[in-house]
Formats: sequence, structure tokens, C-alpha cells
Amino acid sequence: IYILIHRSLSFIADQVLQDLSERYIIVFSTCDREAITLVNTYSPNIRSYYFSRFISLLSPFLHTTIIFGGDFNLVLDPKLDRSHSATVRISRSQLAVHELLTDLSLFDTWRIMHTYKTSLTIDYILVPQSLLSRLVSTTIHPIVLSDHALVSITYLPLSCPTKNTGWKFNNFLLNNKECCSFISDLIKENKGSVSSVALLWGSLKCVLRGNVISFNTAPKLTKWKQFLDLMSKIKDKPQDLKIPSSLNNTLILVIHKKVLTLKRLLTVSVVIIYILLYN
Repeated sequence: IYILIHRSLSFIADQVLQDLSERYIIVFSTCDREAITLVNTYSPNIRSYYFSRFISLLSPFLHTTIIFGGDFNLVLDPKLDRSHSATVRISRSQLAVHELLTDLSLFDTWRIMHTYKTSLTIDYILVPQSLLSRLVSTTIHPIVLSDHALVSITYLPLSCPTKNTGWKFNNFLLNNKECCSFISDLIKENKGSVSSVALLWGSLKCVLRGNVISFNTAPKLTKWKQFLDLMSKIKDKPQDLKIPSSLNNTLILVIHKKVLTLKRLLTVSVVIIYILLYN
């Protein structure tokens, strides 16, 4: 197995650890002034102690950004990623991997970005919580050259400022009676379920955020739909006012006949006036 680094990166490998059986490689490095620990593993049908060794190997480097990827040869979440999850037993290897995730505070990047989707892969990229705020995307690519699917992540470096993900309640929603009623009912239903008011508010914020955002965006969507309807009607008006070509030709013929008739009447009138004046 290998870890390949693009030559344009400002990358310094401080230390490299490699298994004698070539099942894993660990690179302690500095990339763009950020301490990063890269881990690549290939673990085919081996015992649970294989994953336990990473806890001791990586514990001294928890202050760095750990990016742990590779073939784990198991499913991290059988309930979501297997159709017959009700009959699946949790293996010792799966327990060992979850212990690894807990002790090193690592998260499955694909599961974080696609919470309820099914993942048909045994290849993963794990990162610490400190990197989640800089995570842009996680992709499982189509299987092309082997029986494994390429997994890739995109994240922002420390030198690039991250987008502020803080959420602020829109005060204008206090004028929305439906929104105020929803918040009031939600607080009444959950009041007394926990001993701490701070814990209650922290839990309510998670539920409120999604629902309040829907109250905030609904009027905007309604106005946008009204705008599109008006634009569509305005666009159709010139077509309604436009005279069809067949009718247009008919009108031209009628007008032409009227003009000829007027010319004849004018000629006759001139002749009559001449006769009256000179006779």
C-alpha cells in the first residue's frame, strides 16, 4: 500500500511507520503549516487486535489532524448499510473499529455528509471532529478497475477561512403566529423531561433549527413563485396582442380596396366640380 502526495503541496514527512506485512503505513507530516497524520490500511479478514494496535500507535499524535483511510473489510453501520441488518451479528472486528473511533475521536466522513443514505462499501476515510467543520464533500466513486470503490474527501486547509456556520433566529418570525405557536407547543411538550434547563434548550435548538428555517424560507419561496408566475404572464402578453399572419393579410387586402374606392370617389368628385365651375 502507498500514500501518494502531489508534488505541488508544501509537504514534509517527519516520520514514517510501516507494517512489515505491508498492511498499513502511517506518515506523521506537516502540510501547509498544519500537523497531519496520514494512515492507510488494508485489513483483509484478520482478527480484531489488528485495529487495537492503532490506538497505541496514534495516541501520541492526537494533537495532529488524523486522516485515517483504507480498506477495513467490514461494514461500520450494519443497520444502515445492510438490507438484512436485523439478523446481522456485530463481529469482534466491528467492535474493535468502534473502540478505535471512540478512543481517537474519529468520524466516518461519508456518514457525516450522507446521514441516512446506504453505503455499499468497505472502504472508509475517518477524520477527527476538528476537521469536520472544514469538510466540503465526501464521494464514493463508481467501481472501475477493481472490486473496490474509490472514496475521496475535499476539505479546506487551515490557511483558508471557514464559513461561519452559526445560526441566528430571525426576529421577524416573532410576527408569525404559526411559528410562535409551534415553538410554544414544543417547549410545553418537552418541559420537565430533563432536569436541566440548559440541556432542554440545547436539545430544543436542534429540533427548532430545521423547523424555524422552513418557516423562514416558506414566504420567500411563495414570493418567488408569484414572481415567476407574473413573469410568465408578461411574457405571454405580446403573443396575445400579436395579429396572426392570415388575419394580417386579410386586413391589408380590405384596406387596399378601401383606398382604391376612395381614389375613385375623389376622381369623380373632381370631375363633377370641374363641370359645375366651367359650364
